[in-house]
Amino acid sequence: MIQRIGTVVALLTVLSEATVGATRGLSALGPKWTYSDMEKPLGEKDMGGWTAAVYTPEQQARLGVTELGEPAPKQASSLPSFEETEAFLKEYQSSADKASVTTAYLTSNIILALQAVSTAQWPQPSSDIFLNDISPYAIFTEPRTEWRQLMFNKISPLLVNVTDLPTAINIVNDKAWTMFTGGVAIKFIAAPPDEVNNYSVFETIYGKYTNGAPGGSCTALAIFLISALRSVGIGARANGVPHWDKGKKVCPNGDADPPCGDHTWVEVHDGTGWHFLSPPSAGIDKGWFFPYPTNVQTPLAGNHSIYATSWRKTTSGSVTEDDATFAVDHYPMVWRNRAGVDQWNDHTVNAFDVTCHYVPENDKCKQALQSPGGKGRYKYIQSV
Repeated sequence: MIQRIGTVVALLTVLSEATVGATRGLSALGPKWTYSDMEKPLGEKDMGGWTAAVYTPEQQARLGVTELGEPAPKQASSLPSFEETEAFLKEYQSSADKASVTTAYLTSNIILALQAVSTAQWPQPSSDIFLNDISPYAIFTEPRTEWRQLMFNKISPLLVNVTDLPTAINIVNDKAWTMFTGGVAIKFIAAPPDEVNNYSVFETIYGKYTNGAPGGSCTALAIFLISALRSVGIGARANGVPHWDKGKKVCPNGDADPPCGDHTWVEVHDGTGWHFLSPPSAGIDKGWFFPYPTNVQTPLAGNHSIYATSWRKTTSGSVTEDDATFAVDHYPMVWRNRAGVDQWNDHTVNAFDVTCHYVPENDKCKQALQSPGGKGRYKYIQSV
């Protein structure tokens, strides 16, 4: 019996020493970024005799790590409650939605939005981003459908081990276009001028207005990608122009000429600020429309400005100010609805004028930037 105990003790001693040795071996490898594909730190810190490579505040917020690259401790949730989210969505609903959106639909949407953000591995968004750019169930006046559960179920498994937003954004933008169509790519298919082009997610997937081919107009693709991003807790909104201001040489008949027609794209919040996507896109801040023709647009110019959708009414004064963004009455829609009614006079989609974030060198933008605190200028939200 004594001999057996001695043998067990000896075995445990060997195992313990092996474990310690393995641990020391891992420690000898150095920080994780030195032996893996983890992003390298961009900052430095004086350690009193030697300098350490550390992660900058921007990297820490984006990657969810400490300055030494270790996983940051989970912070207590700052998300709005169910009741706060419900109140926000109801406050800024259109009259049509107030009459048609059911309590069950709204409840399901809010629960799924909170679930998506709560289960994501990257840092949580600000309350503003969650309320205005994740929780809303619609972007324009497209049909209100049950897209959120389907998209979350399909996309979230791809993001289980993703801890930074830019990586998550690129995965969604890369994979979403074939996930719901049996591998067939959802493509851009131009809508006839002034016709319906704000398709629902399902109308785009099943090709309702494109002869059965998955796809749709630029507005349809923007709605699809924004919905996909929101479904997994990523802030997203639509950007667009009613008409490009390319001048008489390109458009002799002005806005009536096709080259000066409308265009819609996507903006996504990466935890530090807004960036654009051109669906289906090659990546963040890449698109055929930048820098030209976005650089010929003018702020506060009606047809020729760049707009970003907002659930809240921007002119209500409920958001903080920033000199590069203007509060406007609505997002100008230059298409017809399903009843054949022109939506130009539909002012139910709230918006910011974000032209100055694309053309800061414009004279009006320069004046705005030189006049801090001016009336009517609202924040281009960049808080985490």
